[in-house]
Amino acid sequence: MKTGPQSGFGWRVLLLLALLAGSVCGQEPEGEAPASDPPEYSVKGYGLLGSMRVKRIVQALDDEEAQREVFGASFLEDSALIILSKVGQDGFLDAGVTASITLEDGSALEHEFRESGFEPLPRPMRAREVVFRIEPGIRFFYESILFENLTRIPPKQATGFFQVSGVLINSKKGRLYTPAGLQRGLHSLVESLRRLGFREATAVASEVDIDHDSGVVRVVIAVDEGRRTVIRESGIEMTSPVDPKPEVDPRVPSPEEPYSSVWLQDAGLDIRRPLYLEGFADMKLSWRTEPVETSGEDQLVDTVAEVDTGPVIEVGAIRFEGLERTRMSTVRRRVRLQPGSPLNPIELEESRRRLRRLGAFDSVTMEQVPVSDSIRDIVFTFEEGKELDVSLMLGYGSYEQIRAGIELNHHNVFGRAHRSRLKLVQSMKSTTADYTYSVPEIFGEHIDGNLRFYGLRREEISFTRQEAGVSAGLRRFFDPIDTDLAISYN
Repeated sequence: MKTGPQSGFGWRVLLLLALLAGSVCGQEPEGEAPASDPPEYSVKGYGLLGSMRVKRIVQALDDEEAQREVFGASFLEDSALIILSKVGQDGFLDAGVTASITLEDGSALEHEFRESGFEPLPRPMRAREVVFRIEPGIRFFYESILFENLTRIPPKQATGFFQVSGVLINSKKGRLYTPAGLQRGLHSLVESLRRLGFREATAVASEVDIDHDSGVVRVVIAVDEGRRTVIRESGIEMTSPVDPKPEVDPRVPSPEEPYSSVWLQDAGLDIRRPLYLEGFADMKLSWRTEPVETSGEDQLVDTVAEVDTGPVIEVGAIRFEGLERTRMSTVRRRVRLQPGSPLNPIELEESRRRLRRLGAFDSVTMEQVPVSDSIRDIVFTFEEGKELDVSLMLGYGSYEQIRAGIELNHHNVFGRAHRSRLKLVQSMKSTTADYTYSVPEIFGEHIDGNLRFYGLRREEISFTRQEAGVSAGLRRFFDPIDTDLAISYN
């Protein structure tokens, strides 16, 4: 191993990071008596990662974990049911769980749990330790899915509602069978048919052949598509206290437009948008269908939007509550409504979305407070997120050997929702530093900017690499395709 300034500096930095890790993770509050050891439980038998995943699910649903001194019978039974549910979602329908329980007095007992039923645990119970051992058994999977009387959707597409499709290797894991998954697939198949205009479509699993020895499942699904419903014309019936009544043009259906919930939602949005712009925030919309006639195999209907506009509502005062570190100007310019302007619910929700997108808040809620019949104050309430996150890193590589590091994330810098990230990594062969400063919405709503400084010193086999640089970049989010596009100059 080489010796010299780089090696000595590396040892000192590694020692400093180790001391920092100890101070962050091992310090105890002064003046507090140590608490009694909490009860312990573990999950085994489902593989290392699988057991850890199941244990985390149980922990996430335990609201009293921090205060719990012993395990009661109800907690153990609930935990076993949660474990069986998770394992069942992975296709192991006949799984069992054996709980090895150590009671407070030192005695031990074992209890078996199964989805089909189990004997309740004795009560009262005060357990100090429990080990849940999972016995998964056989994984159930689809061997075949057949469709009867399905003509409007290709069988390959319909099969995708029940199992993973479009993969090169069609493994058992992608063809998991569960009763809940079968019902979800039937619901998705029916919903797809109804979007095509088949309002009375149904689908049932007429045959479900389950081999409990091999896990093979064969399903036959009987489909009744029914008659397709097509929209001929669409109109509006409007009532309003405002004179003259506002005018909105209804959406004109295309030829052979299928009657579906999707079309009604889109047509309803076309009606709501112009009325919301005028301040009819309390408008109500319902649809009425009027059968007309039968055209061949199709049923023709007319749709009528029944609209009650309600009164015009104006924006009163706009208030922001819960801000401690964030500047008022940072949030105010994200809200485009002004006092005295028409109250537009769509723009209100867009304002809340823009505030959430800043990344400085854990939650943003919005409330309309009536001042009079025609005026409402708007109150935004914020729960600010953590200002500083600290993450410690430790690893080992065959060449760089021990590697340790620290990452500091500073949120809401200067109260402007800016972010900064500093990452320092030290190994036996290299020193790396990386600092990034990000500014949200630097040029418009969807364009963020960032400035990055980075440096590296690394002892290669025959030379020492030294790098330093700076980069400036922009990132834009495109809503229609849900994609980020970034460009930077280094």
